[in-house]
Amino acid sequence: GLEIEYPNRIVSIRLHHGDLATPNGQSADLRSDFSSSLASQAQAVGQPLATINRHLFDGYNKLALSLSNWQNSSQLILNQNSIVNLGAKAVLNTNSRVVVITFEIYYTGTQSASTNQLNIALLQNNIIAPQSNYNQNIENNFFIGTGMYEHMHVLRHLITGQWGQTINVEDGPFIRKEYTYQIPNEYRNLDVDLNDLEFAIFINEDEKEVLNAISITPEFGEIEAANINENENSVVLYPNPSQLGEKISIKTKNKDVDQVLILDVTGKKVFQSKNFHNECQIELNSTNFKTGVYFVKTYFGKKISSKKFIILR
Repeated sequence: GLEIEYPNRIVSIRLHHGDLATPNGQSADLRSDFSSSLASQAQAVGQPLATINRHLFDGYNKLALSLSNWQNSSQLILNQNSIVNLGAKAVLNTNSRVVVITFEIYYTGTQSASTNQLNIALLQNNIIAPQSNYNQNIENNFFIGTGMYEHMHVLRHLITGQWGQTINVEDGPFIRKEYTYQIPNEYRNLDVDLNDLEFAIFINEDEKEVLNAISITPEFGEIEAANINENENSVVLYPNPSQLGEKISIKTKNKDVDQVLILDVTGKKVFQSKNFHNECQIELNSTNFKTGVYFVKTYFGKKISSKKFIILR
């Protein structure tokens, strides 16, 4: 359909909700914790329906559009210029199932809103599950005569919450942030295969009007961890990543430490310690922090050492 006609320009998020999505017997539950609220916002009654950039088109009194209107509505949106560009990268550790998503926002135009909402949706592909109207051919993702269908772009979770995280427009035009999330083994008793994941990232005004969106697949790699074989000014963090509730140890071989700061990803100071008499050795209780990414900055006179550490649920 539209994804084939406009390659790399359409970001699809498939939302399962309503009576037809209720599992029957041993069938898979493809709903998410956010399905009902999103469907309610769009006034989606019946299937198939779609919202196009959560835009309210002229002549309509709700966001949900029937199939016959998707083509023209999509074309109207694609012909518009976006006032914000998005870029992102996701690195996923298959052992810890921790993904670190780094994204960049660049505003190229002005708007009246002082804040926007950043949304990160976790999607899963290649889910084989029942589907009605299954007497179709394999080209349409149906498996003939089985009642099974290969579901793509299925919304499993909204990492940034129901309506996203607030972005202050005045912090632009260039904004860079990072999010960390530990992917569970399953959602609603349905296994999460790390090889089938996709992240849809979009930014919008209030809870509606999407300004731009991109889709990325994760790269598999190691997340930065503490290394004990470092130079004398290095900082050793352990454990890293750490689970919420664990003790976090911060040490350095250099005794001439002026101060230690811990900053969150927004640059806000969340911890400070100074006036060390001997070696620098700090123990923190991670329950005093929220889950996410932090940076430890250690000051040695005119030198600064910076380390990233992660706290998981």
